[in-house]
Amino acid sequence: MLERSLSATGGNIPVPSYYTGLGIHLPTDTKDNGSIHSSDFLSLEKRLPNFPTAATFDSILPSSQISLQINSRTTNETRSLYVSRCRFFIRLFSTFASVGVVAGIASAYVEYYSTKDRGLLYAGQDIWPEYLDMRPSDTLLAVGCVTSFFSGGLLIAGIFPKIRHITRLSDILSLIVAVIGLPLAVFGACFLYWYNNNYHTFWTWSCDNRKIDHPEAQFRVVCGEIGFAFSMSWLVAAAESLMIINVIVGCIVVKRKNGETRLGV
Repeated sequence: MLERSLSATGGNIPVPSYYTGLGIHLPTDTKDNGSIHSSDFLSLEKRLPNFPTAATFDSILPSSQISLQINSRTTNETRSLYVSRCRFFIRLFSTFASVGVVAGIASAYVEYYSTKDRGLLYAGQDIWPEYLDMRPSDTLLAVGCVTSFFSGGLLIAGIFPKIRHITRLSDILSLIVAVIGLPLAVFGACFLYWYNNNYHTFWTWSCDNRKIDHPEAQFRVVCGEIGFAFSMSWLVAAAESLMIINVIVGCIVVKRKNGETRLGV
């Protein structure tokens, strides 16, 4: 209880007063009239939770060192992401090119076998000779089937993170498929182009007679379809070459822990 001094006639009279907690002192009679229902003062002090007076940290790194670590980690993730995305698009392109090889040769074969045994003539001669050397086109068709199988299979296997991301397993599989596809594609294209025999090949006969205007035998179309397959074979070789470069670059620029990283697309 605090006391307040009031000036009165004849001297100072001490009057009991109470602190309300609002910065105001009220006399005792005010309290008794019911304006204040408790003698306990109200506190306007902001209540804060109790915090420990001391805190310990296992290790405190300087801000500059933390910044360097964050920047380094971000750079590594970015590199891994770029390598992974490039690998995906290269594999996708190689798969489409391999399918293009198969589609080109297969379409030409459909045209050939649908007219071969019908005895069609042009200027008194058979439009298709009795014997055509089909080995070069057969070889390119086989190459397209093999590269489509391996490249498409690896592309589908990319649904698994260990193959889709930049990992040791991904590097090995990508390198194996590229090493298989590159020489096969080059061999198939070169064999089709430089093969020389006493007989006409399917491609040379079709292209030599592409100016013949026959209503049922479309030599120009057949020549173009085989030429398309030939071009797609070189694109497969180019894609697999880029894949080998991608694997090498990934091994150099992407930092790994124990040879593994789960970063990528």
